[in-house]
Amino acid sequence: MLKRSPPGTFAAIAASRARPAPPLDSVYRFGRFELQPGQRQLLADGRPVGLGQRAFDVLHALVERRERLVTKSELLDVVWPGVVVEENNLQVQISALRKLLGPQAIGTVPGRGYRFTAALEGAAVSAPKAAGPARPAMGLSAPGAPGTNLPTELPPLYGREEDLEALRRLIDAHRLVTVVGAGGIGKSRLAQAVALAQAGCRPDGAWMVEFAGLSDPALLERLQRAFARIPALYIADGHHRMASSARDLARTAVP
Repeated sequence: MLKRSPPGTFAAIAASRARPAPPLDSVYRFGRFELQPGQRQLLADGRPVGLGQRAFDVLHALVERRERLVTKSELLDVVWPGVVVEENNLQVQISALRKLLGPQAIGTVPGRGYRFTAALEGAAVSAPKAAGPARPAMGLSAPGAPGTNLPTELPPLYGREEDLEALRRLIDAHRLVTVVGAGGIGKSRLAQAVALAQAGCRPDGAWMVEFAGLSDPALLERLQRAFARIPALYIADGHHRMASSARDLARTAVP
């Protein structure tokens, strides 16, 4: 399948290639990982990690361009230069990297591309677009990362890599996704992990809305107006306790 670049993509690629490349002896540290481009290796806790050539190139490209979104077309051109490949080859490498680094390391901008979202030691990561004036009307504070009221660090999820990837793909493809299951199996934690990974890549962030304690009709109306005005990623937790209100909010978000 031939790759077709959206308008303006070529200019972004050309500008990226025109910049002086960082020296190969640069070392990028984030969390327990250390990326060494000169040696073409990734260390975890000081020990080399088995990483395929393409996955390494994808990670290196994202880390070097961490201050911005990297389009899918650009990644395909950088990692597979002069080769025509299917887009799902890139998705396979991204999935492998998220499984290794954790879902918070790489964020997705649906339909556009990816961004490296882990914090580098000794490096400043550009902040997401500032919030618009309508956000405070939601009554949400943001003690965690910019563009979200989720905590900056979540407890690790063990054995949920496939579930994380499945939920991420559903969110990328659909405007409304419902996670169902028995109580206590980690539905909220799963949704939080995916939302936190994408918060920095979305202009209006990702927000947790707890329905369990909501009973004020006026507050629910404010939420409904905010959902209609602010195209952020929302986690409506516990909405089954207020089925009719949740239905109204869903109709607002997905007309």
